[in-house]
Amino acid sequence: MQITKFELPFDSKPMVCQYLLSAYSLGIIQANSKEQGKRIMPWLSSKFVNCSFDNNQPPEIDSKFSVMVFDGDATNDQVLYITPISLPIDSAERISGECFICLLNDLISTGNYIVGMFNEKYIPSMPPYHKIDAPHTFLLFGFDNEKKQYSSAGFVDDLRFSNYSVSYDDFLKSIISLEENRPNVVINAIKYNANKEYVVNYPRIIQVFSDYLNSENNMRPVCP
Repeated sequence: MQITKFELPFDSKPMVCQYLLSAYSLGIIQANSKEQGKRIMPWLSSKFVNCSFDNNQPPEIDSKFSVMVFDGDATNDQVLYITPISLPIDSAERISGECFICLLNDLISTGNYIVGMFNEKYIPSMPPYHKIDAPHTFLLFGFDNEKKQYSSAGFVDDLRFSNYSVSYDDFLKSIISLEENRPNVVINAIKYNANKEYVVNYPRIIQVFSDYLNSENNMRPVCP
């Protein structure tokens, strides 16, 4: 039986939302944590949320703090499994058919969040829509074959991080039009590891903050 509609857990209000990749990771982890009754704070603490005060933020920005989550994709502790998938895109015909949509939908329905690059010029919810070419990261976490649209999240036209829907046609145009996607479009299938326990790595936290305070610069954390 073909699945016509499916959506993976995703929290559009992550605790830290400074960059898309950290927002995507946290949105996935927070939503799945809630479903399993897990506390996200131990995992978040182990990622060393680095905060700095900036009094020069414009008035429309509510917070005066800038934040960054190290190791935003959580690859070091295997909370998220990331599998790169490369697909040929040497002609519009090879990617605009139902096969590409079916592949993405099959991945989503088997627990994979889809992350890649698209052109926001073709995404109605985005500020560059019909204005300029704007390569940006996307996330897909659900689909609806009846409405022919994906569930996604990002910084939408009011500049707030939120969920939005994008039609299959607009999504495909955004993929095909992006020169960075040639000759192969690369997507990442991201799967949440339900068996992973969230623990605080105190020795690593101490090492990172000691390194920062003493300006030793011995650590190179992976930033989102």
